[in-house]
Amino acid sequence: MSEYSFEAADKFIRNAWLIEKGRGKRSMGIGWFSCQMSKAGDFEAHGFKDEADYRDRVGVSVAVWGRMKRIASFFDELDYNQFVAMTAANAELLATLPRENRYDRVWLERAVSMKEEDFRREIIREKACAAGVPVPEMRVTYKLKMFEAQRTIITNALNEFRREYQISDEGTALEWMVLEYSARKTFIGFLQKQLPLLRAHLEDCDPYETEPLASHVKELAELLANLKGESLEEAEDDQRVFS
Repeated sequence: MSEYSFEAADKFIRNAWLIEKGRGKRSMGIGWFSCQMSKAGDFEAHGFKDEADYRDRVGVSVAVWGRMKRIASFFDELDYNQFVAMTAANAELLATLPRENRYDRVWLERAVSMKEEDFRREIIREKACAAGVPVPEMRVTYKLKMFEAQRTIITNALNEFRREYQISDEGTALEWMVLEYSARKTFIGFLQKQLPLLRAHLEDCDPYETEPLASHVKELAELLANLKGESLEEAEDDQRVFS
């Protein structure tokens, strides 16, 4: 572990912030030194009321100070050079793995050498393996910066689409909205069109000949419910989708 002194940390943070402020980049070093300062708890001894007073008087924004310090807190066993070798984005991704992975030499090398998107895929594969599920079935967070007015419009449209198709899962609804917009035929659209036709055919058939077809229709209805993220109970309570 590198040696720490308040004076050295103070000098680094002030210089780093002056150099990088306004350029869209934030120093990992600010995170590492802010963690050292916080653990030492010696702000008062150097003329500051507390950590927030120091941060504000130096001029580092609350968002940057909080993000970088939070990232550094996941890597308290790394020295300065090891920590700052990673990008902030890759360090955040690595921090989502168990502690033993974060300090594994292979993972640290990947965090340093790989591009963010490539590293993100490696992280997802590792999590999928640990969970025992295929990668496409892993839950992920989709981030997209936008204006509040845009977020409101998209959220309202997504909720309307979910109500129209009785889809309980937001991710599934968003996926199908995109597919519908791109004019690709969706599986849900196929099922919703075919199930009423099959049910109508059942009504006109000989009762002794309908059992295989009735079973097939039931299986398709359950498949549609699963695709929409519903439970079988919800599907049974919502038969209007198929009629």
